[in-house]
Amino acid sequence: LRVAVLANKSAAQGAAAVEAADRWIARRSSGIRACGSPPSPSHARVGTYAIDATGRPPEVELALRLPHDDAPSRALASWWVSVLDGDDGLLASALGSAGLARSWNARLVGPDHDPALAVRIVSSEGALDSAVAQTRALFDRIRGGALTADELTRAAARRSREELSLSLDPRARLVATWRAAPTSSSPPTIDLLKNFAASFFRDDAWVIVAARPPRLEDATHEKTN
Repeated sequence: LRVAVLANKSAAQGAAAVEAADRWIARRSSGIRACGSPPSPSHARVGTYAIDATGRPPEVELALRLPHDDAPSRALASWWVSVLDGDDGLLASALGSAGLARSWNARLVGPDHDPALAVRIVSSEGALDSAVAQTRALFDRIRGGALTADELTRAAARRSREELSLSLDPRARLVATWRAAPTSSSPPTIDLLKNFAASFFRDDAWVIVAARPPRLEDATHEKTN
């Protein structure tokens, strides 16, 4: 465990923060402080799940778990995020032009050693199922090799702009310096991306969670009871 503190007033601020962090970690009988080992989380089962969610537009999350502790796969997945996301990405072509979604995004979630690729779609009640079907069809086409050099070039340009914007944020620069993380990355070849898609973008590998308001008859039944 490493702690870095930026104090904007005096060294006492840093000392107080370190003292607080020290209290969070239990002391063992040997006198050595160490974080406890959390239980291994259970892995989500692939399939489609529905939950009731009131007070917000219907939305759906599609998540694909990536190989554990596989940095090359995570890097390729991050490039697929760049290809899918954005106003000119593949999700925009599949959902935005057809009017099936109000908003959408693709991102990597979870820790670096155990990530997942996630797609979030916000839609209307009448179009949510069609948006999911269109997204699954998109990944089916991608798995079949539907990726062009122009699409990768657009993704690389957008990614370059995002990396430049991020590099101008002092907080992001501090984190990158602390982690010795690269500030930019070169795009992989189309063949590498296609091979990754063929291996992982299987239709039976997704965890799909749809959140929408309760149906009118269900809500009426609850009020009656």
